[in-house]
Amino acid sequence: MLRGMLPRMQGLRPGVWTARAPVPLCPIWQRPAFKIVDPSKIHMSFSTSSGGQGGDGKDPKDKASGAPKKKPARKRPANMSDDIKPVGENIISELSEVKKQDAKTRPKPKAAFPSNFIVMPLLKRVPFPGVVTYANAFQQSTLDSLPKQIPKHVALFAVKDTVREALKDPKDFQLTGVDQLHNMGVIAEVILTDKNQFKCAIGLHRCIITGVVPKEPTLTIKAKKVESFPVDKNEITIRALTSQLTRKVQQMLVQYQSSPFANNVFSLVEASKSYMQEVGGMADVIVSQCTVSSSEIQQALETLDVHKRLEIVLTILQKEMQLYELQSQIGRQIEEKSLKQQRKFFLTEQMKTIRKELGMELDEKESLVNKFKDRVKNLQLTPAVKKVIEEELAKMQALEPVSSEYNVTRNYVEWLTSLPWGVYGEDSLDLQKAQKVLDEDHYGLKDIKERILEFIAVGNLKGTVQGKIVLLVGPPGVGKTSIGKSVARALGRDFFRFSVGGMTDVSEIKGHRRTYIGAMPGKLIQCMKMVKKSNPVVLIDEIDKLGRGYQGDPAAALLEVLDPEQNATFMDHYLDVPYDLSKVLFICTANVLESIPKPLMDRMEVMTIGGYVPDEQVTIARKHLIPQIRSECGLLSTQAEVSDTALRMLVRSYCRESGVRKLKQHIDKIFRNVAFKIVDGKSAKGKNKIAQPIRVSEKNLVDFVGKPLFTSDRYYALPPVGVVMGLAWTALGGATLYVESATDPYQHKHADLKTTGQMGDVMRESTNIAYTFAKTHISFLAPGNRFFESNSIHMHIPEGATPKDGPSAGCTMITSLLSLAMDERVVDNLAMTGEVTLTGKVLAIGGVREKTIAAKRSGVKVLVIPSANKKDYDEVPANIKEGIKVHYADYYDDVFRVAFPNLSKQISKANMIDMMRDSGMARAKA
Repeated sequence: MLRGMLPRMQGLRPGVWTARAPVPLCPIWQRPAFKIVDPSKIHMSFSTSSGGQGGDGKDPKDKASGAPKKKPARKRPANMSDDIKPVGENIISELSEVKKQDAKTRPKPKAAFPSNFIVMPLLKRVPFPGVVTYANAFQQSTLDSLPKQIPKHVALFAVKDTVREALKDPKDFQLTGVDQLHNMGVIAEVILTDKNQFKCAIGLHRCIITGVVPKEPTLTIKAKKVESFPVDKNEITIRALTSQLTRKVQQMLVQYQSSPFANNVFSLVEASKSYMQEVGGMADVIVSQCTVSSSEIQQALETLDVHKRLEIVLTILQKEMQLYELQSQIGRQIEEKSLKQQRKFFLTEQMKTIRKELGMELDEKESLVNKFKDRVKNLQLTPAVKKVIEEELAKMQALEPVSSEYNVTRNYVEWLTSLPWGVYGEDSLDLQKAQKVLDEDHYGLKDIKERILEFIAVGNLKGTVQGKIVLLVGPPGVGKTSIGKSVARALGRDFFRFSVGGMTDVSEIKGHRRTYIGAMPGKLIQCMKMVKKSNPVVLIDEIDKLGRGYQGDPAAALLEVLDPEQNATFMDHYLDVPYDLSKVLFICTANVLESIPKPLMDRMEVMTIGGYVPDEQVTIARKHLIPQIRSECGLLSTQAEVSDTALRMLVRSYCRESGVRKLKQHIDKIFRNVAFKIVDGKSAKGKNKIAQPIRVSEKNLVDFVGKPLFTSDRYYALPPVGVVMGLAWTALGGATLYVESATDPYQHKHADLKTTGQMGDVMRESTNIAYTFAKTHISFLAPGNRFFESNSIHMHIPEGATPKDGPSAGCTMITSLLSLAMDERVVDNLAMTGEVTLTGKVLAIGGVREKTIAAKRSGVKVLVIPSANKKDYDEVPANIKEGIKVHYADYYDDVFRVAFPNLSKQISKANMIDMMRDSGMARAKA
């Protein structure tokens, strides 16, 4: 059927093979390593009458010499692997040669097959009767396991898919038993090389495993030959299936002429004439050339019913056609895309050439130069900058675009012409507008707002706001960064922020030298290019956390930036020309001043933000935080409410800080919980609305944010002897600080002072001063008291895991020691702070506002502070001072009278002053 159809389609003579180009649609590793041969011709001559010779069956001879003319050798495709031979070679000629060589070394085979066969497993494909399987289809370990005297017949079996998929590397496969193989395979005849080595195996008949031969070095089985079920070729179903199979093959030959299947079909017709005359044999030959999975091929091999086998082969052939169609479609898409890109490129180049010849378009370099010149026209350049730009443009015109220097010059000119030289934005100097903006964005911070309004008022009188350098210092979360944004909005200026926390590279401020690859200007020049104005508000965040590394000291680089006398001619390393930063309003932020270098801090005007009091935090939460967070969570005001009592409890028991950052986090947590309950309620009830809003009060606040973090700062309701409450300042605000003193009964022979509680160096010095002053002072109060001479004292400050330092605990330490020595408690609800010298002078301290807030929070009724801090205390809001009776101290005797009112009545005020002065004069003379 196929023999008469296929060769004549291409105008071929029978037995003549035509070389074809390598097939791009199917990778070479997917081509079957098999050749087809007619089993009926295995034991007969393989010569033909027209195997590439003349029409008379004789070799053509050369007219000059009369010798037979040598046929030119056929060239193998360039992309074909050496270890895989295409099926399309002349099988008849090759097998004829193989049989001639094999006849010299081995007698003719007998008609009967042996019952025992050595197993040769195949990992990739399944052999069929009439198919030649070459050595390259087997694992090297399989070939090495063959005996020296290779038997005439072997059994070929495909390895199960589960075994093959479990292998990481096919080279690791070792045949250990028949359970690794499919039950049906093929009995094949072995063809040897001249050196009696395995060359190929020709499939003869199907077979099944009936047993295993024990004690053999190579796996040997007992196999039984099986035949296909008898079938009537003239049966209408068989004829229909055969016809359909023929049409499918013809369709593949026509549509996919360059496919591996089409290339191999021409050799199939000649090699398996008689075998393909049988319906089952034709199906075997066709399915052996398909590239589907091994399981489908094995299914076709194991199907003895020819009717079902034809149906399976038709299904496989349909999949093969779909595969070729998909490969062809992908190939066409890639080709079309490539041709489209090439066409577009050629047309673009032609258009450029035509436009250039007509004078309608300049080349890329000239276009860039003209673009840069147009930019310069709109800028107010200084003569120095203008000269540099002109020199760089002339240099750029002399360079070729392919040179590396061209790109460096181009980027440099790009930066120079992109900066807003002499371009300034107009300031809004309306005080009422500025006041409104500041009040909208921030609640409280009266001092800071007044300073900013004063600054704007000066600009109103002068007509312009000159550059200013402001440093905002305060605890985290008080709104330092947002104040910078509000100032920019009030002035109508652009805003730019960058953080210098942890910065160790000077190039981030001053830029890179142009000699480096990827060089670029510093942050300030980048800011100017971004905002397109030379007078923005620049916020330099976290200036107290500047680093220092081998790349330089950024703090030193900022000296030029933040100096009003120098930043008018700021020199960036990349630009290498001066740029005017004198109109820029610099706002820096920091948490502490101690880590800022003194030369840098001298250049800035310091504005301290003390933080918010509890009432201010509640108001901020009510006016700003709750509406913002509720909107972010997708809630309505009718769905969630937070009472003022709940907010006060949040501030008091959960968020003890100077800012509102923790408060914002807890409010966010509350509304997330509310959102969950609303959505969960909708899911449970199937309703779209919740009838009643969720109210958060002091009673149910624990259900939303958990248990309180702070119960009370007071360790003692009534402080015992030797315990006094002090006040401390931290980066998060004020805090109470207890000082405890006790005697060590086991060290009474050694009078000394031991301290614990992670005290810093300054605080340890304060303890020594307090110990000395207490011993001196008690000698005046009670001359017969020898407490310090015969007792070892242990002073401790609780919360030992927290480092503590500073001199302001001097008053508290002296009072604690005297309370222990005189066995007298201090008055209830007392707190104090102040540094004390050896003469008893009480010196000023810092953080009065924060310490007063901490005292208020702890329920303090009596407060002692240095007299020098009276002005600071007057600035504390009245609602904080309410309920607190303050006492000012010049000398420690003022503290003593407040702390021990009963003892102080026994000594007159005059005597106390005289004793203090005499003590100071005596020590001064000593």
